[in-house]
Amino acid sequence: MARCKGHRSHDVQCKKPAGDGGYCKGHQYQANLTNICQGQTAVKNPCYGRVKTGSRYCRESHKPDFVQHVAPRDLREEWDGFDRRERRERIVERDGWLDAYSGMPIVDFYGKHIDHALDLQLPAEAANDAVVKRYDHGQTESQKEVLVNVLRDIINDLEYLRITSASVNVLKADASTKLIEARRAGDTNTTFTDCMGDAYSSKYPKHRLRQETGSIRKTMLKVSKHQIYRVEDEADDNKLTEAFLKAMKKYREGLRD
Repeated sequence: MARCKGHRSHDVQCKKPAGDGGYCKGHQYQANLTNICQGQTAVKNPCYGRVKTGSRYCRESHKPDFVQHVAPRDLREEWDGFDRRERRERIVERDGWLDAYSGMPIVDFYGKHIDHALDLQLPAEAANDAVVKRYDHGQTESQKEVLVNVLRDIINDLEYLRITSASVNVLKADASTKLIEARRAGDTNTTFTDCMGDAYSSKYPKHRLRQETGSIRKTMLKVSKHQIYRVEDEADDNKLTEAFLKAMKKYREGLRD
């Protein structure tokens, strides 16, 4: 049986059987090039996302003139196998072997994901906003590096890590990205609840965020508040930090609805 000619979000060809025109149902839109994003992903792969009518790009960050001074990957710690296993064990013991968002008992220990309770996209975007605002006002590269290092240390603290299913982890991250993209486009009406309802992953096409939305929002609000306090205490007292905190508090308010 022929394989779908469509591509998933990570530039991987779809493995489903081909339907009409050589595409599965989910990738039928890719048969028309005007439906496909003309931009590139953060790792410079071509994007196959669906675009809205009249647009060439599925998100602001895929436009050629988009510049990102602080990316989510800059805030991520790389853990080797031993470190990851140790963190996973400490988290599940702390949380009573319950999934952070569904509250269900954890049975498949190794099938679960370590999740940043506050998705890295949000503090990275706040830091990026701060750098852009301070770019022409004396902000130096060393100040940015200091802020990024402080954020990385705080965000990857065990206190702010959770255990959940792979699908919830991916969809939660997609919801955060959708909120950021809406704000980049000047859309202040789209709520985080809207974004969670629209969250989608081609890797988990049948999964949606449903009963987890309340606990996700509650957790993210609590963790972001605590992390803001820590940045106020631990980061250098300068205009860049001040701009970051202002931006982060604004994004935190966006998590309420």
